[in-house]
Amino acid sequence: MNDLAQLKERLQKQHLSPNVLKDQHFCIDETVFQTILQTAELKKKDIVAEIGPGPGILTGAIAQKVKKVIAIEIDRSLTFLLDNLPKNVELVFANALTYLPPRTDFNKLISNLPYQICEPVLQYLTRAKNIEHTVLTVPKVFARKAQKHPIFSSFFEITIIKEVAKEAFYPQPRVLSTIITITPREKPTDAQFLIQKLHLQRDKKLRNGLRDALIDLHKRKKRTLTKKQALEIIAAVHFSEKVLDTLIAKLPMKIYQELIEKYQIQNKIYNPTPEMNNITRENIT
Repeated sequence: MNDLAQLKERLQKQHLSPNVLKDQHFCIDETVFQTILQTAELKKKDIVAEIGPGPGILTGAIAQKVKKVIAIEIDRSLTFLLDNLPKNVELVFANALTYLPPRTDFNKLISNLPYQICEPVLQYLTRAKNIEHTVLTVPKVFARKAQKHPIFSSFFEITIIKEVAKEAFYPQPRVLSTIITITPREKPTDAQFLIQKLHLQRDKKLRNGLRDALIDLHKRKKRTLTKKQALEIIAAVHFSEKVLDTLIAKLPMKIYQELIEKYQIQNKIYNPTPEMNNITRENIT
């Protein structure tokens, strides 16, 4: 009996079926599991968090290669599918988005990710300094968007590894999926550094957040910049007052994109040029 047949039989005995409203599309393709395991570069010392273990097939395979797996499942009705996991698996029934942030005792994240939480998980990763390597299965369209996303692309190297057919899942999703890796950028550009700093100051207004980000960027370059000088640079770029007074948490993505485009050439932030002075209120609203 193959994995799919066994899974269907076990679900039927419990009078259950995958709940597509909860994004339950269980991966049952061994080649997908092997790609994930290889791509994760697992080591015996690793402690891995897995979001949504589902039937636990991948969970057990990960556990054989690492020190510990923290498996976070939101659906308690799947308990019977996860009752024979290896002893080095810590099974937690919780919402991963609220459960994981306080924990820092793991260094890798793996998930056949429930599609509705793809973006929240990447938002979480921007603050998860303990995670050195992430492997996710996500919709193909989302993977492409993430690579171009002003914030995510500033924090991470996002690499598409392999397309996954709909047939790899039970039940089949409506969209094609892809396996991606996410690793923190070791050497962000100046523009990416600014975006990172802004994103991590979401409770500040753009004026203050950008001022502090500019000062930090100069420190990174072993240069000194005063608050007054930072504000002069900001003034030279001619942001509208409306934008400068906007909380960073509420900034439209186009503002981040504009910042990347205007700051991507090295040293422009130190010496504003006529080109920078031509950024108009119309461009940033």
